[in-house]
Amino acid sequence: MKAKKLISAVLVVAMLFTIMSISVSAASLTFTNTVTYDITSLAELNPDNFDISVKVDESKYVAGEGGSKAYTTEVTSAVVDGVDYFVEPEAFFEIFAQNVGEGAKSKTIEITFSIVFEDDSVFGELDYEVIIKGFSLPSTSGGDDLIGGALENIKVATDLKIPGTFADFPAIVASSIVTVSKPEKTDFFDTEKYSLEGTVIEFRLSTGVNASLEYNENTKNMFSTVPSTSGNLSVNDSEVAVFFNNTLIFYSPISVQHKWSDGYVNITTGKYTATKPGYHAVVCEGCGETHDAQPHVVDDNAWTYNNDQTFVANGTESTKCLDCGTVLTRDTFHTADYNTAFGDLHFLLVIFDYINVLLRFIGAAIG
Repeated sequence: MKAKKLISAVLVVAMLFTIMSISVSAASLTFTNTVTYDITSLAELNPDNFDISVKVDESKYVAGEGGSKAYTTEVTSAVVDGVDYFVEPEAFFEIFAQNVGEGAKSKTIEITFSIVFEDDSVFGELDYEVIIKGFSLPSTSGGDDLIGGALENIKVATDLKIPGTFADFPAIVASSIVTVSKPEKTDFFDTEKYSLEGTVIEFRLSTGVNASLEYNENTKNMFSTVPSTSGNLSVNDSEVAVFFNNTLIFYSPISVQHKWSDGYVNITTGKYTATKPGYHAVVCEGCGETHDAQPHVVDDNAWTYNNDQTFVANGTESTKCLDCGTVLTRDTFHTADYNTAFGDLHFLLVIFDYINVLLRFIGAAIG
């Protein structure tokens, strides 16, 4: 019995050691760089606002399936004239306090920083920006010399930015990409966009790490297609080329059909007349192509006056097309108010008739 207990205890210790070893040896990635910035002698430093930070463009990299994009940044030194801000902050600030007036010179700050990723499955592009806060620079002006000279004495708080990228950030070995699954949907209407949902790939990184990735909202920036997923498909499209990180990974055969309207749709504008009734047709909701165009059909006894005349313009009356339901409108002649107001003044009636005709021509041109 004692021997069994001893063996059990040894096994438990072994298991705990194994678990701890895995946790401790979890892979991470560290990127370190040193950058410089020439700070003009016209800059003024406010020590209370001084700060140095590192911003990473998180839209340009992703992590493998189940991995994390999380990272931390650390600025380890900021040196000017041999003085490190993190070691001698007071002496560091004093350099800028004394560097004013005649004889002042620009100062070069040398900054060392690190970006640490907790997961070694990250890949893509690592673009960063080192941001220095606390400096104020002279205001600029596009005005005359007098105004511009006055504004030189006004200092504006300005962030100093140092952009850069790490060329050795993990990249995909293009020849290692394997498509595990493709989108199942292949039949579309031309009112739809192609979808990459269901796409899963496996690949190897330049660091030797094997990873996989599924298309989703967090990884879609790594994929692209021709035709693009941002626009509707066309009935002329028969396949979609799918790219991952700008590498072609597969072609997807597709079938695209017109999305015809359920019934007739009005396809003309302008007012209804007996000789130009307008047309309706079956219309593709995607591309606008028409099919089976027919003239509007109305019941001549179903027109309703709209009571919309003005003093110089005739009113209109409306009815619905019996086939498509479109509301049609036509002019109702001799309904303008001047017909009543000048009923006994023939000369004025003629003048306003000309104005009325002119208004109809303008309305027809606009419509």
